[in-house]
Amino acid sequence: MATMKAAVLTKLGDMPYYGTYDMPTLTDGEMLVKVIATSLKQLDRAIVAGTHYGSPNADLLPVVVGTDGVGITDNGERVYYQTTSQKFGSMAEYAPASFTVKIPDELDSNFVATLINPTLGAWLPLVWRAKMMKGETVLVIGATGETGKQALAAAKILGAKKVIAAGRMKSGLMDLDADEYIDTDQDESNLLKAFQALAQNGVDIVVDYLWGKPAEFMIKALMTKSLKIDETTAERGVRYVSVGALAGAEIALPSSVFRSSFLTLLGSGTGNFPPNHIMREIIERILQEAVSSKLTVEYDAYPLSEVANIWASASKKRIVFNP
Repeated sequence: MATMKAAVLTKLGDMPYYGTYDMPTLTDGEMLVKVIATSLKQLDRAIVAGTHYGSPNADLLPVVVGTDGVGITDNGERVYYQTTSQKFGSMAEYAPASFTVKIPDELDSNFVATLINPTLGAWLPLVWRAKMMKGETVLVIGATGETGKQALAAAKILGAKKVIAAGRMKSGLMDLDADEYIDTDQDESNLLKAFQALAQNGVDIVVDYLWGKPAEFMIKALMTKSLKIDETTAERGVRYVSVGALAGAEIALPSSVFRSSFLTLLGSGTGNFPPNHIMREIIERILQEAVSSKLTVEYDAYPLSEVANIWASASKKRIVFNP
């Protein structure tokens, strides 16, 4: 059987190693791509650690790790691709692509490989889950992280009236491109007051990458009858979209919050991706905005053979591997 070089995981919780693995076997709807670039994401780390709902069962190991990247199809087209195979991931010389989007010639492959994941983590909560409309006010909790920064940029591109950044002051909060700022490191009493003032002034969408105590305080602040209702549809109100849980996996959520306000709580993640045609439209829009230089990302590139050395890197830049 033909083989390839790949980042291989033999035990959940261990780091993958660079080794030899069988070439992918394709299932219906998949195509083989020759991989040019594939990024390392928190999602990949969580899957490998065994802490993500997408982690493979132990009896499936060994597997190739990774979920997406940039590659070349059989007809020579350069594409962004995703793989849903638990056996054959993206960090290899070849991968089975279950979904592809053509990449504009102007964009660098490493740049695209590192850009798409954090921008999807920003655009999907706004466009797909919250159904954002122009003229709305958007609060991003956890705005100092890479995906949070992308959410601020996406909200502006999508026509937000006001964009508010909430995050740790010492992590560069005031350097972000936002209209208002809330320091999540302040004491709990003042943080609640800041969120209550925001709720009173009006907010339409909350994109939350932290969860934990900041989520508890913001949801408590939204327990008011004054939340805006779209009179033409009798819907909308405030849409609160949970995307991450960097500040804690659980919160105390009183049932009264849903009876005392017009609040909708949503989640955004791999378990509720849109249909492929909508996902493709969103990624094509992201790539168009990248061509016009409205979206940026900092990254470092490494050969895939360095995967074991780089896996636990604490670098603030995104990481991309080249097979």
